[in-house]
Amino acid sequence: MKRKCLAVGIILLFVGTCAIPSATSEQTCGKNIITVDNEPGDADYTSIIDALHNASAGDTIEVYSGTYHENYIRINKSNITLCGISHELGNGNDTGKPRVYSSAEICIDQDNIVLSGFNITTPSYYYGIWLYRTVNVQVLNNNLTDGNDIGIFCDYSNYCNISGNTIANCAEGIDLGDTCYCYITRNTISKCYDIGIVVSFYYNYIIKNTISDCSTGVWVVNTNTVQQNNFLNNTKQAYFTDFFPIEPPRWHSHWVGNYWGHQTNLPHIIVGVKILIAIPLMGLALPIPWINIDWHPAQEPYNIPDIN
Repeated sequence: MKRKCLAVGIILLFVGTCAIPSATSEQTCGKNIITVDNEPGDADYTSIIDALHNASAGDTIEVYSGTYHENYIRINKSNITLCGISHELGNGNDTGKPRVYSSAEICIDQDNIVLSGFNITTPSYYYGIWLYRTVNVQVLNNNLTDGNDIGIFCDYSNYCNISGNTIANCAEGIDLGDTCYCYITRNTISKCYDIGIVVSFYYNYIIKNTISDCSTGVWVVNTNTVQQNNFLNNTKQAYFTDFFPIEPPRWHSHWVGNYWGHQTNLPHIIVGVKILIAIPLMGLALPIPWINIDWHPAQEPYNIPDIN
């Protein structure tokens, strides 16, 4: 009888201990939820960088509404979700997406990362967000409107999803360099004084974005898909570079059902160049004028809802 009572007591003690949550952090299925609020005492940390330093792979970091001055945010642990929350955690009166002022770009160099829900300001000579040698990163619903060299730069990063972001006043809005199998969807890009979206590698998908008032709306290299986008008031709506078709007809980009700023019953012609000879080490290339065709352009702009 004493043994039975002892066993029951141990079980009840264990259950009671597990039922007591920490003051701020939560744990779900073995993964921590870490909280950040700029007002002391409301959350686990007041700094995003401190939260990242103390996070482990698989953690979620929730950053609550407020202003955060940070020094070089780098996500260098895999499977981290860093998400902005548009309300206060404690007694403050901040509202809207948390605003991050970083002394350099936000760098992601690990796989399986989610970065969402921030207003981001970095110095004009830096990128806003830099993905470097990553796989399966999602950059969602961020605002980068204060002027950067490149708003979001994907460098040697594959299978990424760049969606729902608002980017303005940059040299380039989104740049995919040496990057494959990425989806660029439902972004709003405007007033880029160079190019709205640059895709300089293969097999990427640019779908349902609105690109307006840029010097060039989009520039792509071989074998990308540009589908159901709104091109509005860009000096040059689109441009492309195709290389000599080693595997015709695959080696050219596909333009499908885009809105080109006006109604038309005719196919839309995109003017670019085809490189017939390219020997990079010798600096030899023979570009000639070429065309791609959007055979069935949209008759009116797409209504592209926010992904929130």
